[in-house]
Amino acid sequence: MATHVTAEPVGVAFLPQPEQQLFFDEAAACIHLVEGRMITAVALPSPMYGGGAAVAAAAAASLSRLSLSSSSPDPSGYDSDSSVASTTARAFLVSEGPPVRHIRSSLDGAFTALHRSARLVEVHCHATGNMFIETAGADKQGRKGCDPRLLGFFWTAAQFVMVTAGGLEIHLVHPSLQGLRMDATVPLQGVQWYTYSPETHMVVLGFGSSGAKLQAIQFSKAGTLKLPLLDLTPPWGSPIRPVQAAAVSAALEGFSAARGQPERLVAPDTCWVVVLYGRVFCAHHDRGAGLLRLYRMFRCGSAADAGPLLPRDATSLAHQYEVYARQLELSVVDNVLLVHHIDSAVVMLVDIMEAGPAPVSSPLPLAVPLARGGADPEPGAGEAAAAGAGADAGRSGEDGQEAAAEQDAAAGEAPELPVSTGGGGEVPAGASGAAAAPALQLHYPAWLVDGGAGLVYRLQLDLRAVADSQSDYLRLLAFLQRRRPSGVPRRDPAGITLRVLRGLMQDEAQLPLLRSAFDVVNAYGGEGARAQQGGRGDGRAPHRQPCLTLRPPYAQDVYSSAFAVLRARQAASPAYLRAALAEFVASCHAHGAPPAPSLASLYVDLLLDQGHAYLVAPLLLSHPQLDSELLAEHVEAAAAGGRLPQGAQLAEQLLVRLGAHAARCRLLLRLGRVRQALVLAKRQRLVRQLAPEVLLEAAAATGDAVLLAAAQRLFRLNRA
Repeated sequence: MATHVTAEPVGVAFLPQPEQQLFFDEAAACIHLVEGRMITAVALPSPMYGGGAAVAAAAAASLSRLSLSSSSPDPSGYDSDSSVASTTARAFLVSEGPPVRHIRSSLDGAFTALHRSARLVEVHCHATGNMFIETAGADKQGRKGCDPRLLGFFWTAAQFVMVTAGGLEIHLVHPSLQGLRMDATVPLQGVQWYTYSPETHMVVLGFGSSGAKLQAIQFSKAGTLKLPLLDLTPPWGSPIRPVQAAAVSAALEGFSAARGQPERLVAPDTCWVVVLYGRVFCAHHDRGAGLLRLYRMFRCGSAADAGPLLPRDATSLAHQYEVYARQLELSVVDNVLLVHHIDSAVVMLVDIMEAGPAPVSSPLPLAVPLARGGADPEPGAGEAAAAGAGADAGRSGEDGQEAAAEQDAAAGEAPELPVSTGGGGEVPAGASGAAAAPALQLHYPAWLVDGGAGLVYRLQLDLRAVADSQSDYLRLLAFLQRRRPSGVPRRDPAGITLRVLRGLMQDEAQLPLLRSAFDVVNAYGGEGARAQQGGRGDGRAPHRQPCLTLRPPYAQDVYSSAFAVLRARQAASPAYLRAALAEFVASCHAHGAPPAPSLASLYVDLLLDQGHAYLVAPLLLSHPQLDSELLAEHVEAAAAGGRLPQGAQLAEQLLVRLGAHAARCRLLLRLGRVRQALVLAKRQRLVRQLAPEVLLEAAAATGDAVLLAAAQRLFRLNRA
């Protein structure tokens, strides 16, 4: 079965157990496995995102602030269990107590925090083996807050942040004191849920009577930065100014109290923070309207960075797309938003750089290899694994019996995904999804964890399949130019671009369509080159520009993989190839891309094949941008073969216009014009660039003693 997204193993495995809990830790890049009192951390391969520089920098910063000496032994005595997996980072025991709700490790792995009750956090120091317990909802003087319910926590580069119903509590870790010290608070009453994005260091808090008012807070070296309030409560569903936030909040609270507690409109399973092309978006799934909305979140350091068109602080609706499922999950692969429709087990590809709201292609199932040789799991294994996966600290809800159940179900716990897979040895689409693929969990940005098999996959785009299913070639080519290069043929955008261009010319598509296709490729190639040059010369952050293909198809590639192949196979008529070649050269010239010398040589061959030798000289003399030494040699060879009369003189004219004096001197020697070659060598001081024996032998072959003596004197004077 065709599929656009495949799950590829990353070499990470663990031993699944019946009562095992699994927690995905995006910030620490690991998976925590809980089996009774034993907690094991399995490391994930880097990079977690499109580039690992940001995460690596954050981890490096945390090393100097949080951890002890990395060379000190682990006094706890618990080493990595090699029987579990070769990627095991650490394993340690915890005390008996309530079940674990959340687990989060610091970015350097020196500390691990456990959420096991409504208010208490259990922190383990792996360097000393010590454990200390902290309480949420207390200030620096030990006074309890108004609402100490702990919704979750997360680690930043140098801080430990607790999320309570009353806001954020920011702590600093003091290993010598074996405890936390509160550094600051961010009060915000009525917090119902939250989601934290380690990629952007941003937390989104949902508060209000229906949880539809969103407050984004970003952590940076300058401290905590508050972004404008985003209110998704009907009838607005749009950002409001911070000045009006208090009045609107009071009005909504009074209205809600009059009509009773309303249904939650926004929940952690309908809100995500995603990064696409270096831009931060808050994605919201409006189940009632069947829309996925992307709100652009700006945060500029200064008004000068913002510029006249970019607001310094703003949150605006940027894109919206129709979706067809009640339950969604989002992934990001190579700046393409993957919208997983859990109800129908299909994946929709969305590229925000496209003009319209239509997806890239029709939704298709996700392909996952069958890891257990086709053996059916025990009945209910998928539900048990999903239920035991534990709540994700990045997404938490209210406390209490009903709220705890809702928190465990919706707080970042990846949904069980009944996927269909394509290819041999994979689960067919018709198989009962839950029974065929148990406990498949999706995690941002592009991870798939098979809790039943103990395997971890990374989602990848199959660009070849996307190209085969796309009939709009211009849209497809633009989509391919925005993808990063890859060594895998099915994911190589440059190779697939050349394949599409070759197919268009083989089918002898209309010349306007072909010219538009060439313009798309050359335009993106020119923008990519200018972006690279600007990035080297400008100190501004590169994330403000869209991420273009780093290696666009060059003109030489188009010649060798398209034009030359079609001519060798005789898959297209010479007249059409000649017209297509003219359009490609014109497109290269229009976008400032230098055409390959091989293209001009091919154009000469096509003219000679059609018996139009009289057109070669006017063409080459009227297009100086085609001049090259390779073209001159090709014209000379055609003249020597008798296909192009007066070709030698034309080749000399090309070299004169190029200023290639050494190549012209060698051409004159081959033509037997030794006197002109000696004069040129003396005038342009080319004696050191030419072999003496070549000139002497050519002069001797003429039988002119005077000419031979002149050649000897020229070399003698130059040597002196």
